[in-house]
Amino acid sequence: MAVEPKSLRSALGRFATGVTIMSVCAPDGRAYGVTVNSFVSVSLEPPLILWCLRREAGIHDVFESNDRFAVNILGGGSADASARYAMRGRILLEESDFSCRGCGVPLLKNALTSFECRTLRRDNGGDHTILLARVLDIHEGPDDEPLVFYRGGYRQLESALQST
Repeated sequence: MAVEPKSLRSALGRFATGVTIMSVCAPDGRAYGVTVNSFVSVSLEPPLILWCLRREAGIHDVFESNDRFAVNILGGGSADASARYAMRGRILLEESDFSCRGCGVPLLKNALTSFECRTLRRDNGGDHTILLARVLDIHEGPDDEPLVFYRGGYRQLESALQST
């Protein structure tokens, strides 16, 4: 029995994920961003992360031509930024939203945490490219609640669990 893409998407939507914006500089020096929720920690020693980018994404070629990028973990107040950088095409980062430090990759100013990374490997993942990267540096941001995506929409976490 074949799994239909629409059914799979609906089922996977029941898994709550954090939301990130991956940011990168193109060869012409302009900074771009794309919203991604397929981000995961792989290893602490060495420090490795993994994420996936749709091959048809307008920004795919920029990440193919540049090994350095940043992972920016979004806070609860960043739903508008997430939606803006989830649009189709190649989306320029607004200059007021980022700064470049360390490795010269654009870091979002309001991110909860940003990781400067270098791609180690790209693999075929069906309609996506799987990127394995080494974390080069970490930049802590404000101590805030994360932006969460669940069942097709943004959600907020409860700040404390009740124990009984």
